[in-house]
Amino acid sequence: MKAKVFKLYFETPLRIEVAGIGLEKTGDILHSDTLFGAIANALSRLNEGVEEFISIVRNGELKFSSGFPFENGTYYLPAPQLPVEKKWRFLSLENFEKVISGEIQDVKGDEVKSIEKLEIPKVVLDRTTSNSGIYYLAALKFAKNSGLYFMVDGNDRAIRQALKFLQDEGIGGKRT
Repeated sequence: MKAKVFKLYFETPLRIEVAGIGLEKTGDILHSDTLFGAIANALSRLNEGVEEFISIVRNGELKFSSGFPFENGTYYLPAPQLPVEKKWRFLSLENFEKVISGEIQDVKGDEVKSIEKLEIPKVVLDRTTSNSGIYYLAALKFAKNSGLYFMVDGNDRAIRQALKFLQDEGIGGKRT
């Protein structure tokens, strides 16, 4: 079966958690385990066969990738870990294929211009004293005709149901 590509468009900023303390950093890849959790939780809330979904993923009948950036018709992948100095974060699909085939050794990474990292100021109130404090929340804002894509191999019915629910519910942290 040929893999299918799902594109996710975001109208509001997206927060992708990264390891560490604080909220001042955000990731730029929607990892497959986060995507799995979002889909499983959506199916659970819809009461639509979450056990079956988990079972087919566990048995390898359904596989999906992490979510990577795209803009217009260009798909990006993380630069491969080669024994050369890494100078870039993402490569277009075309440049990625050239690097892994050995056609070119050193290529300048492709800048994904449609993603902007934001620092959004937020206020927290102390519950006992009502004192206020400011903190910053990092998030990604996508330009029109851009977002994240992921690939699916297998029966994608459950994923389609979950994505319809998640388009209103949201993916990622701090999505209120």
